Amino acid sequence: MRRILFTLITAWVLAFSLAPAHGAEPTRGGTLQSLLWPEPPGIMSGQFLQSPALLVSTKMFESLLMYDFELNPKPHLAESWQVSHDGKTYTFKLRRDVKWHDGKPFTADDVVFTFGEYLIEVHPRMKVVFQKVRVAKVDDFTVEFRLEEPFGPLIRSFGIGTEIVPAHLYKGTDFRKNPNNAKPVGTGPFKFKEWKRGEYLHLVKNGDYWRKGLPYLDEIYYRLVPDAASRAIAIESQQLHLATQNDLELLDVNRLSKLPYVSVTTKGWEWGSPIVWIEMNHRRAPFGDKRFRQAVMYALDRKFVRDTIFQTYAKVATGPVHSSSPFYEPNVPTYDFNPAKAEALLDEMGLKRGA
Repeated sequence: MRRILFTLITAWVLAFSLAPAHGAEPTRGGTLQSLLWPEPPGIMSGQFLQSPALLVSTKMFESLLMYDFELNPKPHLAESWQVSHDGKTYTFKLRRDVKWHDGKPFTADDVVFTFGEYLIEVHPRMKVVFQKVRVAKVDDFTVEFRLEEPFGPLIRSFGIGTEIVPAHLYKGTDFRKNPNNAKPVGTGPFKFKEWKRGEYLHLVKNGDYWRKGLPYLDEIYYRLVPDAASRAIAIESQQLHLATQNDLELLDVNRLSKLPYVSVTTKGWEWGSPIVWIEMNHRRAPFGDKRFRQAVMYALDRKFVRDTIFQTYAKVATGPVHSSSPFYEPNVPTYDFNPAKAEALLDEMGLKRGA
């Protein structure tokens, strides 16, 4: 299957800031009113991978590492790590001051269970990464990931979807039917409070959070608003403070961005950077002819797609790896928008206009 990739980075964030001006002391306390749409089927980490579910679950659950805006790994639940000289053993030292929301201590048992059992069963993509990795407990706060052969991308495999789950609540259970799925227990800055279907999801501050002084907010309400126009009005009227990804129509984003109390940013979405592409099965005519595929590439007005369809909230892609990735290669051949070349290639194939 040949992928023709023509636009990139469609994720964006629209935010009405509750904080003081840049440089001032952050405000502590208060309630964030955020949009959330569509309503996710569930919010248990690893089991529900839709963007709205992840937006909520990542406030409650955490992984071993975090990543900066350049996607470099940083300590989180793991305070440090080492890689063996042969590249086949990764040793993680865990924090000792982390507790689950129910007060139980976070230990190596939770990490071994999450990567050795839980994610292998519930998360198809992580199964591909970790099913041949042996995860072993060295002591209560040390874990080893032992590989059959070196795998360089492993250290960048602890992002969204690999949050640690509590072994004491899930081990030996049917993961998808576990009653804790409805009231998740994590280690993160916010705790689950209530989910009123069709209306809101309510998270409250974790007073025992291991990152002292955080979070600043007391609570978050994720408001479920089905109508797109109503969502835009809610931001414009300041009834709601935050919208992410597809909560708002892009035409509304451009209009709202001109308001003095609204800011728009794509910062922080480097990890996902979803790519929109055309797939052509070259096993079937006329897609098997390189000239036809080239004609399609020349016929695509990528700048029009970026500026009109995505309202400039996108970049033109040059291949299947997004430009935020450390594996991105910018020096590849590209196809400019050239309808005349496209038509000439089709004529050469005998696919003349009107034939």
